[in-house]
Amino acid sequence: MALANADAMHLMEVAAEGDHYRLAFDKPGTWSQKYNLVWDRILGLNVFPPSVAQREIAHYKRMMLRYGVPLDSRTRLTKTDWSFWIATLAEDRSDFEAMISPTCDYLNATSARDPIADSYVTDDIRRGGMHARPVVGGFFIKMLSDRAVWEKWASRDQLKPANWAPLPAPLKISMVVPTEQTWRYTTQDPGNNWTETGFDATGWKEGRAGFGTSPPGFVQHTQWITHDIWLRREITVPEGAHPDLQFIAYHDEDVAIHVNGIPAAQEGGFTTNYVPLEISRVARAAMKPGSKILVAVHFHQTEGGQGIDVGLADVTE
Repeated sequence: MALANADAMHLMEVAAEGDHYRLAFDKPGTWSQKYNLVWDRILGLNVFPPSVAQREIAHYKRMMLRYGVPLDSRTRLTKTDWSFWIATLAEDRSDFEAMISPTCDYLNATSARDPIADSYVTDDIRRGGMHARPVVGGFFIKMLSDRAVWEKWASRDQLKPANWAPLPAPLKISMVVPTEQTWRYTTQDPGNNWTETGFDATGWKEGRAGFGTSPPGFVQHTQWITHDIWLRREITVPEGAHPDLQFIAYHDEDVAIHVNGIPAAQEGGFTTNYVPLEISRVARAAMKPGSKILVAVHFHQTEGGQGIDVGLADVTE
């Protein structure tokens, strides 16, 4: 997931072109439907911030022809199922309907006597396209984005399929050092050695986590609106055996954690809830039961809402 988040940030940087993202990194003046972005939302992966979809939807509305949004800047051809996918990225119903209404208009107006087409030319009602293919199941993707609707219809399935691999059970998370605690913090670059135990941070402010604004799934106690923040806090490693000890963090966006100056965990991108972060082997070796350790955290934010908080928990499958 860390690699996916890093790649997403790279794409946003090199493909950005004002009000949209390019078809190819090195092709200025191009654009394309980002239809697979819908799975980031449906599966709750949150690899891309919501602002990416918002920007793309606004651009599609400007690029739309009479009977739909073309696949990209090279063609007037569209794919009906993928048009429904980009429509599902819309955050309000009016934008969703603006995306799919031209498809309905085409189906009503076309003189092609084919079954419902999954591809057609967006400014030519006389031409048909690929049709009678199972990809038209993609028309129903909006249902997957609404859990209540999905569960209503899925519950009617009375089939009992067998021999499928079981779904993984959710992680069991038992907090041992709670979140929403008091940290020393600064929003000014502290320079070198700030992660070390001997660093003098007495001039830093004190505040209770979470720090940030109010993104989804987050409780703000201390406002933080700059691009960067540095945190330090001394904690006591719990007594006893904790073979599955991990950091629990809410991070929007990039987080890097040190223990006694040792790199311990790092992850890019953003989350919409608290997630476990594995502790590096070297840092874990320094975390003896009952010992006091310094946890130093750096967060970096680029755009949108922001929030940060860190604790420790036993995390088991």
